[in-house]
Amino acid sequence: MKKSKLIITVLMLGGLWGLLEATLGTLLHLDAFDSVIFASTAVLFPIAYLICGRAYKITGKARTALYVGIVAAAIKAVCFFFVPMVNKVVNPMVAIILESGIMAAAFAVTKPEKICSLKSFVTFMVASTIIRTVYVGYSMATAVPFQSAYIADGIVNWSKILEYVVTMNAISFAYCGAYMGIGLGVKALAKRPNFSKFTAKLQYFAYTPIFAAVMVCAAVVSTIFLK
Repeated sequence: MKKSKLIITVLMLGGLWGLLEATLGTLLHLDAFDSVIFASTAVLFPIAYLICGRAYKITGKARTALYVGIVAAAIKAVCFFFVPMVNKVVNPMVAIILESGIMAAAFAVTKPEKICSLKSFVTFMVASTIIRTVYVGYSMATAVPFQSAYIADGIVNWSKILEYVVTMNAISFAYCGAYMGIGLGVKALAKRPNFSKFTAKLQYFAYTPIFAAVMVCAAVVSTIFLK
């Protein structure tokens, strides 16, 4: 793959991730959603996986997933200029880097041929579990400067840990399965004669320098206004 195409792919998908973190992430963190369906991570984790998976499929390089995460984290870093609480910026950035890095490692090991497949679903299950476990460790290690939901005054909150690593993880599995099912349906529809030409043009345009730049700019603007 040409270096220019790889860069455009990373910027476009990294911008998409950043845009979804700012828009959908803000919406799902509202109590009306989060308290009902654990939406803040259960919904976004599988989406992040599919974005990283798309990067891997297009480029054929597992490390591209990490590059996409770095772009999304860099977009989140814009909040340093507007959010007084540093942990509200650092923790999401760390989470994004952890997700993309571990997903990249998972792709390198399992090498799924299709992102919407049983093998890919199992890859997500393993990666998601590792990501959540590592993040809990990070959160506990930085509890003094940033505070943590999992430990306070030396007392470990096991119920919160189990909720995050087990319960919310299981919900993420369900969402991922649903997303993959929808993806397979959309893919089948896109192959129909009435849609194939439109789909080809859309895919071509989506990975052009102009669209990648627009995506990154939209993500930055959304991050600033929805911080």
